[in-house]
Amino acid sequence: MVIRSVAILIGLFAAGGTPAAARSWQPPFLTFGDAADAPVGFLEMCGRDRDACGGPAAPLADAGSGARISTAAIRDVPDGTLAPATSEALPAATPDPLPLIRAINRRVNRAVRQRPDSVNFGVDELWRPTGSGPGATGDCEDIALEKRAQLIAAGLDEAGLFLAVVYRRSVGLHTVLVARTATGDVVLDSLTGRVRPWARSGYSWLRLQVPGNPLIWTRPALAQG
Repeated sequence: MVIRSVAILIGLFAAGGTPAAARSWQPPFLTFGDAADAPVGFLEMCGRDRDACGGPAAPLADAGSGARISTAAIRDVPDGTLAPATSEALPAATPDPLPLIRAINRRVNRAVRQRPDSVNFGVDELWRPTGSGPGATGDCEDIALEKRAQLIAAGLDEAGLFLAVVYRRSVGLHTVLVARTATGDVVLDSLTGRVRPWARSGYSWLRLQVPGNPLIWTRPALAQG
């Protein structure tokens, strides 16, 4: 994933946002804290392709030139967190979505050749689903978007799928897809065929898209426990 890496990390820490890294115990669901800037590449994609953006619950204009949305947009969420999803959030046809989630994660990872936007398009950032046909290429966020599109096409509720920006020293800034299931949040990662609970992903969590409100991004709240 591109760059602007140092600037983004400095900005997050300067704003008082401590990344939520896996500790000895973490709750099964990610929690949502203070408002954060949506990635610029994400907002640019929303201007081109509302379907890939996720059918925003708020007008794009609300994001403003700084791509920031006020915490007032999530005032109905107690204490800045979201309650854990229940099985009612998933289509009745898929009471246990994990087999499908794992299958699509593996299929897309195998089908798509990872290649940065600078090579594909000559620009630092161009978010778009990769597709999965012959010759499909893309970087981490493009692969995450492709997985999201395929899961929705397979019947999963899009309100239970959200993007996250994470960090690990050996990887750098990275974008993953998170699926909210009845038992916890799991990570679909372009770097592995394994689907893991978020707390066992090995990442520090920097920015989260709010499930069901794709234009709203937050920092993770500090996990309790």
